[in-house]
Amino acid sequence: MSKTRPQWLGSGDRFARLKRIQTLDPEVDYREITELFYTDFQSVMVVQGVSGFLFTFAAPRMSRILKASGQAEHHTAKRFVDTSLLTGAVMSHGLEPGEGRHAARRVNAMHRHYDIHPDDFIAVGCDVPIMSLELADRFGWRPVTDTERRGVLTHYAKEARAFGSHKPIPDTIEEARAFWENYLDTELAFEPQNKELADALLQFMPTLGRVS
Repeated sequence: MSKTRPQWLGSGDRFARLKRIQTLDPEVDYREITELFYTDFQSVMVVQGVSGFLFTFAAPRMSRILKASGQAEHHTAKRFVDTSLLTGAVMSHGLEPGEGRHAARRVNAMHRHYDIHPDDFIAVGCDVPIMSLELADRFGWRPVTDTERRGVLTHYAKEARAFGSHKPIPDTIEEARAFWENYLDTELAFEPQNKELADALLQFMPTLGRVS
């Protein structure tokens, strides 16, 4: 029996997505660039999904809110899946009227229930692209391009504002990393709820393949 050859954008060329990315403008086509980037590096991006949650648990200002809401600790599967679906809708459809904007408005409405510090919004908005790009750089099957770096950062900057951030994400990867690293140094600290939230997530992870 012959094996089915893998397809990349309908082609047998594994660099088809990269070639498409190279034709795009990161200031305009950031959503498509980000979607293609994640698809090309999907084998290592599951780590980013988990690390993103753990990052919010490690910052006491955020972990106190998450603990008080009870969602991350007592409804872990729902929180994980809802986050994936809503952010996925924004990535797939963008912020134009339709499914993507509707998803962003749902996230924004949920965020408005809580007193979220502006720096926490920015830190999360920086963490996702920085960690995604770093994982791709370290473990990906091909080099990451400057177009991808710019496009991914721009996508998450737009997403952060749509999700409720009152301040913009830093404009460059270098500035975003500087903010993020300073946040790690000054805002991350142990409090009991950090571990409780992390334990709930880690207990959920082995069941992830069974979530429907």
